[in-house]
Amino acid sequence: MNYDLLKEEEKILKSDFMKYFEHSISMHKLIKEMYKSDFSNEKKCEEFVEEVNSLETKSNHIHAILLEDAVWFISKETPKANHLRFVIGIINSIFDLERICDHAQRIALFKARNKTVSIFMKETVVELENNIENFSNKIYEALLNFKVMNVYNQCIKDSEDFFLNYKNKLYSIYNEIDSMDKSKNGTLIDFVTVLKNLDRTVDHFRNILENFVFINNPDFFVRNKKID
Repeated sequence: MNYDLLKEEEKILKSDFMKYFEHSISMHKLIKEMYKSDFSNEKKCEEFVEEVNSLETKSNHIHAILLEDAVWFISKETPKANHLRFVIGIINSIFDLERICDHAQRIALFKARNKTVSIFMKETVVELENNIENFSNKIYEALLNFKVMNVYNQCIKDSEDFFLNYKNKLYSIYNEIDSMDKSKNGTLIDFVTVLKNLDRTVDHFRNILENFVFINNPDFFVRNKKID
């Protein structure tokens, strides 16, 4: 096994992975732009949905190529433990990124299904997507600069804070339910799935952080996850 060649191939795999990470962030930025826009402009909304669908198709393509590259890396190089952990971390994270992009598409399709979207719903998506953008950028920079251990505890706290905010939004929806307005209730129930997609997006970004902690700390999943 040529060590220098192995490290170079790891570098290429990491670079391609980071580009996929950027792609997932850009999809959620687009969702934020969409929900900040004027929903009375149906043509513009349709253009947003079409662009998100196109990016989701691209995501599936990137996912397939990256996964094949990672599998080929293992079969060709038969890497030892520390290098194998790196590839496993990449493979696990590729699946997280694919789900993150799926969630963005589902949030876009909520508008396509519902002609009437309240100001509360629009503002909620913008607020939570803004939180997701900050959260994902923090993890992206940590991965890029090999500093995942430095941000781990803060990112865990950020994800827990996001979950509390998510629950508060659910309570707000519950209070909006009107037993006399089935149409409104249907939209509210549908919006609950949007909130869940946002919550799961944070979970997947957190998974990626933990995957890269695992690369440097093999016993991470068999001990307390809090890093002192």
